[in-house]
Amino acid sequence: MAQALPEVYELAEALERLAGPDDDGGEHVRAALAGFHCRLEALRRSLNRLPRTAFESMLVNSRETPTHFKWNLYRGPCSGLTLWLHEYKPPDLVDAAYVEAPHNHRYGFTSLILTGGYLHTRFLVEPAGRDRARVTDVRPEFLAPGATYTLTPDDWHNVTRAREGTVTLIAQQRPTRAYSTSLSTPSDVPLGARTGTLRHHYPVEARWRTLRSVLGHPHERKSQ
Repeated sequence: MAQALPEVYELAEALERLAGPDDDGGEHVRAALAGFHCRLEALRRSLNRLPRTAFESMLVNSRETPTHFKWNLYRGPCSGLTLWLHEYKPPDLVDAAYVEAPHNHRYGFTSLILTGGYLHTRFLVEPAGRDRARVTDVRPEFLAPGATYTLTPDDWHNVTRAREGTVTLIAQQRPTRAYSTSLSTPSDVPLGARTGTLRHHYPVEARWRTLRSVLGHPHERKSQ
């Protein structure tokens, strides 16, 4: 599908050449994405003339989350590199409690703000007992178009106050664990002093064994 979007295909090829140990904190990936920002108008034109078959191929791996729509642009066959467009929802369609919860991801990624912008906050989260943790540091920064940042699977963050029409380009690495984690905290306590409950979130593909267990084996089902 990426071949139908030549700008994306060229970016994917450049990023694939960078695949391997990431010893520079994502600097080279951020540089590659930052250079892509000047090709935004060309990307718009390519999307406008995207063939129906390519659009349907994009839809196969695209999905909706509580905060944004994830449009799949590229999935590397061997490297694990995946490129997404994240289209953020208008504020009235977003669950504020979900947005504000500090969380991490199963994978590392680098993000480029294409349009709009949002408040990106990093958190330092430390264990506070069984299934508990506390926020010990908060670092907010408003990110405008052209800004980039990199997160590892161990980094905690959230994205709030997204401007209407915000779209980002994400270069995602291969997942390193089966789940992501969020921190549920009381809203009436200053964020930097909150202690809350850790919750693990599994993608649907990780629940395949659970689904088979719930359904049971056909021969074990009695006819109704």
